[in-house]
Amino acid sequence: MINKLCSIVDYLQVFDCVNECITYINSITTETKILFIVSGQLGESVIAQIYDSSKIISIYVFCYDKIKHETWSNQYKPKLQGVFNDKDELYSKLISNVKLEIKNFLPISILNENAQQRCLRDLSKESVSFMWFQLLIKILINMEHADSAKNEMINLCRKQYKNNERVIHQIEEFSINYDKDHATLRTENFDVIYKFRPFIADLHHHLERLYLEHIETISNDKKISTVYRGAQMSIQELKALEENLNGLISINAFFSTSKSSSVASRFGIDGTQDNPTVIFTISIDDHICDQPYAHIENSSNFSHEEEILFSIGTIFRIENVEQMNDTVWSVELKLYNRDNLELKQLMISFEEQIGKTPTLFDLDKIFCYMGDHDRAEKYSRILLEQLSPNDDSMLIVYTNIGDTYLNRGNFQIASEYYEQALSIASNLESDFDIALAYVYDSIGLFNDRIGKYEEAIENLKQARDIKLKSMSENSLFMSSTYNNIAMVYRHKLDYELSLEYYNKVLNIELESLPELHPNIASTYNNIALLLNQLKRYDEALNNYMKALKIEQKSLPSNHYQIGTTYNNIALLHTNTNDQIKALDFYEKALTIFSNTLEYNHPTIGSIYYNMGDVHYKLENNDIAMDYFQKALDIRLKSLPNDHIDLAATLNSIGVIYLIQENFTDALKHCEQALEIQLKLSSDIHPDLSATHFNLGRINLKLNQYNKALEHFQASQTIMTNISKEDHHDLELLYFYIGNTYLLLGNYQKSIDNCEKSLRNQLKKPNSDKNHLATIYR
Repeated sequence: MINKLCSIVDYLQVFDCVNECITYINSITTETKILFIVSGQLGESVIAQIYDSSKIISIYVFCYDKIKHETWSNQYKPKLQGVFNDKDELYSKLISNVKLEIKNFLPISILNENAQQRCLRDLSKESVSFMWFQLLIKILINMEHADSAKNEMINLCRKQYKNNERVIHQIEEFSINYDKDHATLRTENFDVIYKFRPFIADLHHHLERLYLEHIETISNDKKISTVYRGAQMSIQELKALEENLNGLISINAFFSTSKSSSVASRFGIDGTQDNPTVIFTISIDDHICDQPYAHIENSSNFSHEEEILFSIGTIFRIENVEQMNDTVWSVELKLYNRDNLELKQLMISFEEQIGKTPTLFDLDKIFCYMGDHDRAEKYSRILLEQLSPNDDSMLIVYTNIGDTYLNRGNFQIASEYYEQALSIASNLESDFDIALAYVYDSIGLFNDRIGKYEEAIENLKQARDIKLKSMSENSLFMSSTYNNIAMVYRHKLDYELSLEYYNKVLNIELESLPELHPNIASTYNNIALLLNQLKRYDEALNNYMKALKIEQKSLPSNHYQIGTTYNNIALLHTNTNDQIKALDFYEKALTIFSNTLEYNHPTIGSIYYNMGDVHYKLENNDIAMDYFQKALDIRLKSLPNDHIDLAATLNSIGVIYLIQENFTDALKHCEQALEIQLKLSSDIHPDLSATHFNLGRINLKLNQYNKALEHFQASQTIMTNISKEDHHDLELLYFYIGNTYLLLGNYQKSIDNCEKSLRNQLKKPNSDKNHLATIYR
């Protein structure tokens, strides 16, 4: 019996222990589909435990007493396919169900504003994932495929079916007789798709040839035809189709249909209310069609089905969705012309970058744009295996891998790969200077991320100077270096110089890139950050909204860059004292980062820190402390022990301890912060001023008046150097200095400083009357 079952299904697992069986079902991936055969003796207890699992699609009871077991099993329809006491009847039913399941494979799902599915794309609302998938498929189809690619594909098949002798025999036969004109594909997992890239390319190009032959043979007045597809779909998918009438869908697999409606109606039968039968009616207008399809009845194993096959990623418009009865639906689709897509210009821009014969470098580039750093690293490592150790391109590969670790916040490993890239660069000919500029750009970003701003500027200026030897300063290739220089100057608090560079970047990008390009969004975001720092909040918000509008149209909904924009908008709302809105945007950012980054990534630490700051401003001190501690835990693990962000976190925790009157811990944390800042910061950094101020307050509480005065005066000196004399922060500093002199018995200096505080307070449009009264006293 086992051998016969192996001839019907690809993989068979046998259990004689109920608990082991249930554990196995729970452990496998949700995408796996199980046909479950159970004895009558165990069936009643086991089926009750596994019936609700989405992995179980069909159940078969095999027994001696058919009548007895039909009585209790009737409650388990529709998954129950029957009670059998005859092996041949069981085999026949299994064969029928397996064939239907293969035909029903239709990787489609709706992607709207709240959806998380992947396959059927609502392009009108979220065309982004579609665009990236189309680009990835374009790269695979047009790549040159080495002879090893076929072996890689066959080895994957051998591994997948190593326990199935029947399929292994078929694989060996396939490896000998593979005909690229008879290829097919039924998966949407990109890593598997990559392994099958020669297969996909051969099938796609064969469909293109057949399509052109077909077009030449038909007359102009007979170019509209209709094909059909029968399948089962979940009611949720159908409702999503119904809600997106006139929308567009992309089917991310080769899509088989038939010219015969009667053939289509045989598939997807036995539908239920939860998984109805769906008859797709698809109209094709060859006057406007730009997507390949072909009549393949002469190549198919099922020539009587009059099969029409569409290529992977084919786009259709949803014309009509109608429920015929409880278990049957009708869906009308129309083949779509891709020239009408909203993101056409952006697609063209990326296609121009990858060229007619793309490589793994281009695949890596697309994954970087998508924010999929794991896959970017994976395909870079495949390149490492393919290139010889002496190949100059290794420099780019090592840099790309370094970038993936930098983006994950793993600075140590990133540094090691950059060093390997520089080692290769030292032996390059001058023709490869541009590649060297690429390395310096990445190392500059690395030094910026770890707080070494002077070294970062030096690296980026090296990159700039190399590029300017071979291109104009307004070249698009210059914009990345200008952008990085602007970012470092922003971190150094040189806002005017930073803004000058960002505006230069924006002018280049607006001139050279399509309006929905993600790089333009990034630049708007950076300009907004600066305007926020300069307290030009309305201008900042306007730029953030421009960035977000582009990002939501051109990037996946969980992309890192969108999370960054949410974080920045939250910072703006914090600065304008709208803390509730700020928390809302921080939560949105945290949702994205939690789903795309490792828990200990520095960016998640920054979000926790910012949320702690909001709760501190709302006087939710216990909640603020929780967030600051989370931020500290992450930053201690992911940042160098002298990083400026680590100092900021220690300082904020010290402030909470001060409020809680835990002066010992407050002093400890603020002194640790000061130690870091004195190593890294310039003498006029506002964070250094804040730490001195907090240490002054703590020492005042500890009756250490002279120490308190030293810290207050240090804070006042820094603040005066970076701000106007009437800066609002100085009013509080002068008050504390005056109060400290009073406690030291120096009444004249106490009066002098209190008067300075009073003058600053009176200049404010909304002076705090209680504070004024305190100063007068």
